[in-house]
Amino acid sequence: MSEATGAAVGAPAKPTTEGGHKADVGMKARNRAEKRFQAYGIIAILIGLFFLVWLLFNIIGNGMSAFTQTYINIPITLNQDEVDAAEASFVKTSRYREIITNALA
Repeated sequence: MSEATGAAVGAPAKPTTEGGHKADVGMKARNRAEKRFQAYGIIAILIGLFFLVWLLFNIIGNGMSAFTQTYINIPITLNQDEVDAAEASFVKTSRYREIITNALA
């Protein structure tokens, strides 16, 4: 009998590395492309997170003024005649508003 190597007759020989392992011709290029693709994905995620943090920072920064309240203390002198006229009026609140508006003017 003849010695058989296990390779089919007429099949092209696969390239091997020095260690005898089978090497794929485009494996290095595919690995580089895969690493590039992963890096692009990570960069895209980081950019998205950056803009999300920036958006939230702007929303919170611009919205903080909604949680503040301003008080102004202004001394107003009321005459007895104005107060008596306001108490005699049916709608007292609007009369006092008029007195305060006149005092501010």
